[in-house]
Amino acid sequence: SFALMAATAVHALTSYVVGSFSFAGSTATTTDVTTTTTFVLTGPSILVLTTTGDMTPVPAGIVGGTVLTLGAGAADFLVPATFNWSLATVGSFVATSATLLSTTGGANASATWDVVGTYTVGTLWTNSGTALTANSTWVMSQTGGPGNAISIGGTFHSPQVRIPEPGIIALFGLGLAGLGLIRRRKVSS
Repeated sequence: SFALMAATAVHALTSYVVGSFSFAGSTATTTDVTTTTTFVLTGPSILVLTTTGDMTPVPAGIVGGTVLTLGAGAADFLVPATFNWSLATVGSFVATSATLLSTTGGANASATWDVVGTYTVGTLWTNSGTALTANSTWVMSQTGGPGNAISIGGTFHSPQVRIPEPGIIALFGLGLAGLGLIRRRKVSS
């Protein structure tokens, strides 16, 4: 009967195609979040909160209670490898780059980063071992400004969700403005 139960469990698995999870954490870092690139975690881990898409079958023990341990105990945006994690059932993530997307100063300061890499599907899915693009968006928030604690919130996506950089958005806006001027000149003629 054990063999039958194991065979049934294997057939219940599905392939991983697309999914995400939200996460949170805290840091011991209190320097200015808008200029800091290394954040020492209060524990070496981030807490997985909610899952969507193909991440939904992640066991209840992981949702809302399990942590993903970052190797260095710090989130260092100049060293992408500090964002690597591995959990046999969920899979593993190997970061290759990190980009600062935006900062907001003042009393409620924040910095938003995009960490890009490769996600390898875990044993919860039939296509375990498959490598996919992935990224995680990290929002580092500092209520009260420099000298106060910095909290972490974010979302992990696989396949990667493309987040345009501010410079690309500005160039796109300039291009649209140029098209508008050309059209206006043609209509005036």
